[in-house]
Amino acid sequence: MTPCCQLIQRNLDLFENENWAVVNPDDSNVFSISDSFKCGLHQDYRSYSSSLSFQTTKQCFAAQWQTTDLISDVNGFVIFMPKVKQLLPLILLNLLNITTTLTKYVVVGENAGGAKSAKSIMEEQLSNVTKIDSARRCSLFFGMSDEVGNKTPIPVIKKESITHDQTTLTVCSMPGVFGNKKVDPGTRILLEHLPTDLNPKSIRRGYDFACGSGILGAYLSILYPSLSMTYSDVSALAIYSTEQTLKENQLEGEVKPCDGFLPADKKLDIIVSNPPFHNHLQNDYNITKTFINNAHKHLNRGGAIYLVANSFLPYKECLKEVFGEFEIPYNDNKYAVYVAHKFSVSDEKTV
Repeated sequence: MTPCCQLIQRNLDLFENENWAVVNPDDSNVFSISDSFKCGLHQDYRSYSSSLSFQTTKQCFAAQWQTTDLISDVNGFVIFMPKVKQLLPLILLNLLNITTTLTKYVVVGENAGGAKSAKSIMEEQLSNVTKIDSARRCSLFFGMSDEVGNKTPIPVIKKESITHDQTTLTVCSMPGVFGNKKVDPGTRILLEHLPTDLNPKSIRRGYDFACGSGILGAYLSILYPSLSMTYSDVSALAIYSTEQTLKENQLEGEVKPCDGFLPADKKLDIIVSNPPFHNHLQNDYNITKTFINNAHKHLNRGGAIYLVANSFLPYKECLKEVFGEFEIPYNDNKYAVYVAHKFSVSDEKTV
């Protein structure tokens, strides 16, 4: 059980004899701590998927939650401090907008993950905010809503127009999505190294893994209008952002939440990604290593994977093991672009 859940467990008197919704838990086992935790609201597909095993609770995965996502008589919310602390005021605003009674709010988080700033953020929208407990390098805060149904509009989409090689694309992203403040430099570099001269007949199906705002796949769809693109991400905020990017650019594509490599009914011709290397606050290189292995399995002969990563990340060995040969068309002291083709149909590598 995570330190945050342990801190909640030693403060169970806060939740007794009431109905609480748990928001973005870092461990689905939180639902086993107390019968008071009746509902889960998730923006991370991994959290949502693992919480579905608690069948007596109501679970929802969405970028923004609605009143219908709650149980009818919720008394309060337990919010796990988001890794991007700027998301906390938006989460609070979302919850204030969907409740019809004065409600209790508890925020718990790791001090290294920004929990120390939770109190000041809560005080902007709640009353009687106090620090209840601190242990295991985590903190727990309590507050109350002071009005019913705060109908302040929630900021949603930021739009940014980018142009590369005479191709213009409008990128839509929500706060908390990777590259929301401005398009990530690594993504821009990979954009500049995507192939622009392929035979359209040779590039029929593509996949944008950890799609974020969908910029890479959308750019390919503009270059190759007949390309059938699939997008996936663990973040509901990213899923919604990608959907809006496609809509804004009048593109089509299949956008799905996924906590790993999305299985494809048919083989793929191109895979693009600026993959994550964090799982919550910890570095996790296995995400991309597993992705590289799965990419090889799902590619057609002659198909290729294009990915960008921080130069220090240890992906060369994995690419060498899985694909044999690969290219590095760009490399500096911050980023590297890797391109690997699948030349053999018989060499189906396994993890």
